[in-house]
Amino acid sequence: MSSRVIGSICVAGVGGVGGFFGGLLAASGAARVGFLARGEHLASIRRKGLKLDSATAGSLVCRPNLAAAHIAEMGEADLYLVAVKGYDLDGLSHSLAPLVSEDTIIMPLLNGVDIGERMRRHIPNGLILPACVYIGSRIEAPGHVVHAAGPGLLLFGPDPARPDMDPRPLLSLFERAGISCEWHEDAAAAVWTKYVFIAAYGLVSAASGLSLGEIRADSGLNTRTEAVMEEIAALAAKRGIDLPEDIVATSLRKADDFPPETTTSYQRDVAAKKDADEGDLFGGTILRLGEELGVDVPVTRALYADIRTLRCS
Repeated sequence: MSSRVIGSICVAGVGGVGGFFGGLLAASGAARVGFLARGEHLASIRRKGLKLDSATAGSLVCRPNLAAAHIAEMGEADLYLVAVKGYDLDGLSHSLAPLVSEDTIIMPLLNGVDIGERMRRHIPNGLILPACVYIGSRIEAPGHVVHAAGPGLLLFGPDPARPDMDPRPLLSLFERAGISCEWHEDAAAAVWTKYVFIAAYGLVSAASGLSLGEIRADSGLNTRTEAVMEEIAALAAKRGIDLPEDIVATSLRKADDFPPETTTSYQRDVAAKKDADEGDLFGGTILRLGEELGVDVPVTRALYADIRTLRCS
């Protein structure tokens, strides 16, 4: 694939993740940027831009060229950063499909190991890049995103079906926006490495209602978190994903890089008993892969059952 300039970007989902990366892109002026948001958050962005308070970038007011509620209003873009919740992914993918050409780049920033496969059910064209991020950020109030922890690091690689992709336009774009990023020729290991961490802590925090610091201080919860990580690592091995030998130990310690009061997005959604949550990206995916690959995942199964009971109580 030849190099080309990325002149237009759509950030689909301007929450903690999309607000951070999209905000930096909009503030940089490196390309035309549109934000896809909803409700009071969208209204505030339209009135006064997106306020971003970042642990690494400082305080910024980020003004997109366009802010809209529906993907059809955005028109075609060279790059789509997809940062919606997992339960919104199918609907967005279906709406996005008519806007995607052969060379359109789609970079999903969700927490999951099968995001590209989920999107491909609806989008036959374009390049869907495996990617993951390391960041602790949230919507503080409508029109206001706070990045409190984590490096704000973006890791990505080529679409497995299009390995000839030239990453230089993307790398240049992110550099101009001050976004820390890494290109991996085989990004699957990076995505699974993140998943070992986020899925395990997501499940344990949602089931227990405790923060990362509280989980780390509880030997029993630490043991359950470790067991989920071992189950995910076993799935990765069956899939032929080459993870580091110390993946479980290092993933457990990653929680120490965040403020001890940190909670997970999945945990907050479960506690609020929202109509939808990201459980299918974690418990659902692990259970399905376990059945498909012949790997027993009893700890994940028990945690996921506990969480579903909590939601119904």
